[in-house]
Amino acid sequence: MKHPELVRQHAILKSLIRRTLHESSTKDIEMKAHWGRYLCVLSAGFVENIVHHVYGTYIERTSSPQTRRYATHAIDDIQNPKADRLIKIAANFDKTWGNNLEVFLDAEFRKEAINTIMSNRHLIAHGKNSDITIARVDQYLSKIVELADFLEIQCGIH
Repeated sequence: MKHPELVRQHAILKSLIRRTLHESSTKDIEMKAHWGRYLCVLSAGFVENIVHHVYGTYIERTSSPQTRRYATHAIDDIQNPKADRLIKIAANFDKTWGNNLEVFLDAEFRKEAINTIMSNRHLIAHGKNSDITIARVDQYLSKIVELADFLEIQCGIH
């Protein structure tokens, strides 16, 4: 990951995960469950920020001011992107990008990780039960970082 804001957000997430996994009392299961939900929501926001920052950087580098203004607003309106939405966004830039992203997400449980984070965020935001754990968020976060790396390479961000 190259984008400074994404690097910063990832570092904060990893720090919170480490602290909650190692410093929390194992007896306080309810508090760990709350931390798991909180970290899930932050991780879902991180996916959104990846879309905004990576594609925003690409748009900034490749577009006229008028196109940049329009496309940036369109990207900024994207919320809760599950894997299929991410593929459509990539395909809107370049059909090959969409196809390549689909292949990438289908491998190594990346699609499942992103969809699970987004689905749990929706449940949490609407006060429904979620069984997401800190450890699972940590596993899914590694797949989210792989997504960020892939999109940066695809958009020529080095």
